[in-house]
Amino acid sequence: MEIADAVALANANETFAGLSAAAAAERALQNAEESPVVTDAVMQNFSGILCEDTVWRAAASPFVVVQSIIVGGSICGAGNENVTLTIEPGVEVRFRRFLSLQVRSELVASGEEDAKIVFTSDERFPAVGDWSGIRFEDTSVDAELTADGSYMRGSIIEHARVEYATGGFQKGVVTLTSAALLKDDELTNNEDRSNFGILSLENSTGVRLQGLRVLANSGRGITTRVPSGGVVDIVDSVVADNSQEGLYVFNNGRHLINNSRFEGTSTGISTSSEETLIEESTIAGNRNSGVVAYGVTHITVSIIRDNIASGIGIGGSGFQISDSLIVGNGNGVVGGTGAECNIARNCFTGNGPAGAGEAMHLSGCTVTENTVVGDRVRFDTQSQITQNNLLGAPTALEAPAGISPPDYIASGNWWGTMLDSIIRQRSFDFSDDSSRISVIFQPIAPAPIPGAPDIDLCREGNL
Repeated sequence: MEIADAVALANANETFAGLSAAAAAERALQNAEESPVVTDAVMQNFSGILCEDTVWRAAASPFVVVQSIIVGGSICGAGNENVTLTIEPGVEVRFRRFLSLQVRSELVASGEEDAKIVFTSDERFPAVGDWSGIRFEDTSVDAELTADGSYMRGSIIEHARVEYATGGFQKGVVTLTSAALLKDDELTNNEDRSNFGILSLENSTGVRLQGLRVLANSGRGITTRVPSGGVVDIVDSVVADNSQEGLYVFNNGRHLINNSRFEGTSTGISTSSEETLIEESTIAGNRNSGVVAYGVTHITVSIIRDNIASGIGIGGSGFQISDSLIVGNGNGVVGGTGAECNIARNCFTGNGPAGAGEAMHLSGCTVTENTVVGDRVRFDTQSQITQNNLLGAPTALEAPAGISPPDYIASGNWWGTMLDSIIRQRSFDFSDDSSRISVIFQPIAPAPIPGAPDIDLCREGNL
């Protein structure tokens, strides 16, 4: 394309409005080039709009962003929207203050374990909040995965570190409004100014977050606002030592959390999702609660321990917890409405002050095949509690007050003894407080419950 033709094309295309003739011609010439732009000179300064495929090579690293980058999209004009920015392993991208990377087409940033891609500040003395993060717009190319979750094509950030950024108004440090894949990335020393999270999922679905490390940030770790029926997978990830919630689910969607850890935050996971499944995960050492759940929530084969307030707070119906360890929390499980609330095959021990800690303080649930050592079980309404090992001392079971019928059925449990006198001492009911109903504990299980966790292992805080 000749310069004159480029100027004519630019004048006919509103994409170039406001540019000088020379700048417009240069832009048009760039858009007319079919092959990717390959940068391999040392220390590249980059700015503005990328309207053709571009490769940032390790040999040219670092890349200094001196004006916010926009990758593709309608701003490039008809026929030029679909653009890929490829970043090679080992590249460092440095952003001047308040600048950002906006992906409107496709970003393929695939680092390697020993050659990570780094998105960081260009300040001589970097500080939290220096630059304004990365945003995948809803026009950006979704990642395509195989049935087992392996990456095939599309937008991805893999084996990368994002640091010293801020989320700004209504966005996270990294914001997804599409289904880009984030895999084996670290987000650390960033700032969430608007409670949208260090990583924010906005109206996106089919998102997979795998192997993430969201560590030592100011604000919420991950937030999601996904449409009804949307699915978010969080796998093999660690969200730790952030100043607010590890994961905050605002509404809707189905959230699947597997083999992940949420530690050292205010609350590990706070969810009002349509459905949240937490499996084979650890929620521990949080300054408030481990899990606070207002929607349908299932927790299985997980460890909930050493959270200052409750291990688990239930604010809605459809709650299940099974085959898990709940140990060393301020209280074990608190809340519940009774509707589809099932607690089975868990170990509870060391929750709350010795002799006064509560394994469960519930308003109606079905409680079966659990082992409770040293903690008490307390209900505010009628509940079904049977086939459990109840070894709390001095109180194993506290009956509700002010409800009818007058008797509370807690039969078929093992109390560590079959002596009525000792079991009655461990039951706090009408005989101790006339406002409460009486506990009926006969018939008594003659031995530890076979399907419940081993008593000695539970006492040691193990399953």
